[in-house]
Order: sequence, then C-alpha cells, then structure tokens
Amino acid sequence: IYTPFAALFAPVLSDSESFARRLAGVWQFPGAVVGMLYSVMLFLLIYIVRVPKPGAAYPMLAQVFFSLLSVLYLTGTLQAWLPGESAIEWRDILYLLIHGPQGLGYSFAVRSFFNTAANYPRLHRLLSLSIVATILHLLLIPVVPLDYLLVGILTVNTLMMIASVGVAALSLYRRQQGTALFASGLLLFVLTAFVSIAGMSGLFPDSWLTRYGYELGLTLQADFLFLAIATRIFTMERENLQMQADMLKLTADMQARSEFVERVTHDVKSPLSAVLGAEQLLRSTEDAASRQRYLDMIRASCSMVLNIIDDILSHSRLRQGQMVIKQEVFDLRRLVDDVEASLRASHLGSPLSFSVIVDPALPAQVVGDRLRVSQVLHNLLGNAFKFTDAGRIELKVYLAEQLPGAVQVGFVVQDTGIGMTPEFLAQAFDSYTREENRAGFRSGFGLGLAICHSLVQMMGGKIEVSSKPGQGSQFTVMLPFVLPDNIRNDS
Repeated sequence: IYTPFAALFAPVLSDSESFARRLAGVWQFPGAVVGMLYSVMLFLLIYIVRVPKPGAAYPMLAQVFFSLLSVLYLTGTLQAWLPGESAIEWRDILYLLIHGPQGLGYSFAVRSFFNTAANYPRLHRLLSLSIVATILHLLLIPVVPLDYLLVGILTVNTLMMIASVGVAALSLYRRQQGTALFASGLLLFVLTAFVSIAGMSGLFPDSWLTRYGYELGLTLQADFLFLAIATRIFTMERENLQMQADMLKLTADMQARSEFVERVTHDVKSPLSAVLGAEQLLRSTEDAASRQRYLDMIRASCSMVLNIIDDILSHSRLRQGQMVIKQEVFDLRRLVDDVEASLRASHLGSPLSFSVIVDPALPAQVVGDRLRVSQVLHNLLGNAFKFTDAGRIELKVYLAEQLPGAVQVGFVVQDTGIGMTPEFLAQAFDSYTREENRAGFRSGFGLGLAICHSLVQMMGGKIEVSSKPGQGSQFTVMLPFVLPDNIRNDS
C-alpha cells in the first residue's frame, strides 16, 4: 500500500523522519492539491445550500468530491482502511466506486455547462450513452469479473474525456458565452492527465509533471470550475440587481407618467374652462371694453394650452431623438425683447418686479436656433413667475466670452421665489420632477427644466442652478453662437 504520498494523509504508514522530510520537501505538492480540492468542494457545497437553483453545481460538486477521493485513492490513504483479506479485490471495487461516479459527475457537468442538448446534439447523445454505460458497470460489480469492469470504466471515461476536449476547444473557438473558464480547466485537466498516463507508460521521461500530472490536472480543473461558478454567481447577482433597478425605475416611471397624465388633464382643463366661460360672457355683453377683456382672456388661455402641448411634444421628440437644432441668423437683442414683451403681456397686473438687462457688447446678430433659445428662456422665466409670490424677477443677458468667429453668451434668470431644497436641487432637471408638498399646487407637470437641460446640451451649452429654500433661485445658461461674418467667410 505504501506510496510516496502516503505520509501526508496517513503518517502511520511512514516513519516520522520520512514524514518530516517529505512534508518539508517536494512532497508538499500533493498536499496542496488536496487542500485546494477541499476548498473548492466546500465552496460548491455552500453554494448549493445558499442558492435555490444551482443548476450545474450538483454534478460539479459530485465530480470534485470524487476527484478528491481519487487523489486519496492514488496516495494510498483509502487503501489503508481496506480489510486485510482480499485487499486487491476491495481495491478494485473501491476504484470502480470512485471513478465511476467521478465520470458521471464529469458527464453531467459537461452537458450542463456547454448545454450540449441544444449546441452539440451528437456529443449530448454520446455523453448520455457514457452515463448509461457507467451506471451499468456499477450495477454489474457483483456479477462480472472486476478486470473487465475496470477496463470498461477506463475506456468509457477516456472516450468521454476525448469527446469533451473537442467540445471544450470548439466552445473556446466559438467564444461561447459563459463556458471559457470551465472549458480551459477541462482542457488543462485532460492534457495533464494524458501526460501523467504517458509518463507511467514510459512514453515520457520521468519528471514532476509525469508524477503529479493527474493531481495537478484535477486541481486546475477544480480551480477553473470554482472560478466559473463564482463568475456565474456574480453574473446572476448583477443581473438580479439590474432587474430590481429596472423594476424600480419602471415603477417610478409609471407612477410619474400617471401623475403626469392627471396633471396634464387638470392643466389643460383649467384654461379650456376659462375659454368656455369667457365665450359665454362675450355673448352676453355689448360693452366694448368687456368684450376686449374676454377676448384677451380667451387668447391667454389658448396660449397656455399651446404651451402645454408644445412642452409635451418637445419632451417626446427629445426622448425619441427627433429634435433637430437649426442654424439660422437671427437678432439676439430682438429675441430678448420679444421674450420680455410676451412675458409682460402674460403677467399683466402681477405684483412682481420684472426687469431685463442686456449687455451692450452683445453682437447684433448670431447664428443659432432662435426658436429653441426662446423656448429655454420662456420656460425658465415662466417657472420664475410661477414659483415667486413676491419680490422680483430678473433676466440678464451678457457677453461671457469673445472667441475667434464666435461668442459665448450668458443668460441668467434670478428670482426671489420659494427656492429649492438640496434634495430637490439634485434632481431638478429630471423629467416629471416636482416639489409638491412645500410648493403647494402650481400649474405645470415637471417637464420645463428637463426640456431646458436637454435643449441647452443639444445647442452645445451648459445650464446650472443655485438655490436655497425661501431665498429664490438662479439659473445660468451658457450658449455658444457663431457670428454671421464667420459663416460667410467659411462659405
């Protein structure tokens, strides 16, 4: 029974001097092999206990467990427990009971990891036949001479290993997802096992690789298997976390959309009701001043509805990537004047102080998208009027930077409104975001700032906000514009 490795597992088979020498020298190698197999088997066992559906882990655990028994068998450790009489016969039976289930675990692991039923049907049938043949060999132990069964098990396992080498190499060549680690470990195991067999047969000169090739191959395969299982665990966890995040995002998005529909319905219904009321009053009066007032009310209400629809369409186009930024020559000062006139007309009778300051250094004309610049200013100033109950609102337009053939223009909208909390400030530019509890009911549905942010980015600029609760807010927009002279020179 004595082997060079026995001292590591059954010191009673060797004297203490030999045991110490082998433990301190080259004989540490098989001990390290079995130690790693122990670790991998423990990991797989914990994985099976902790994960409800381990899939391929069951046959892998069986393979690693019987691989560990195989190493202990080769070292002579298990033989030490056999009865003294008929030791050879019991040794052969033990060999069959170890290497048969080891082959079964190997076959099931290969079938599961490479999904041979779908990807390699011929190999799947071959592995199924090897499983049936192995089970028959184990069942025939009591009635068939052991020498025949030993040759049969060795033949089945060898053919199975050769076939699995082919599918492992093919999966690596095809870069089949999720199989690279297991395939690499399998190839290394088969390679080192054949080197060990060739060394024992005298085909290769004696070396540490021929002496320990089988144990080394088992360890490499088990270690790569461990990495494959760990990778699958991390992948599953990442997918689960991503799925949970997607579900949370979808739930929040659905809730926001529901609130959005309710708010749009309310915001559209209010001005339409005002239109109907003004229309009834218009029919019942002959006074010119009253008729003009009701017409202005109808116009303002219709304008409000158009602004709501425009925001919805703009947001939809931005989400679908259909928004196009035009490049046209326009008068920047005239645009600011139009925005100011529109807002003053919309907020006649407002107690707020509204002022516009324009830098005299601004160029008369620039190249850009006039409509989108106007939309950004209208949204920012509209929010300022909406969330400011008393005080002032100011729009400042200034030349931030003069560049060769271009300018950087700054737009600052400042108010003395209710301001924003730090929590809301962090998500101020997100779609459907509103601060209902503190702000009370205000018209709108949380798209204005999101649209401004997207439009400013599309125009190559940037937008920033600073705000404190009760102290108002300040929005700063920086937009680049090409000068018309530069366009003409380039053309």
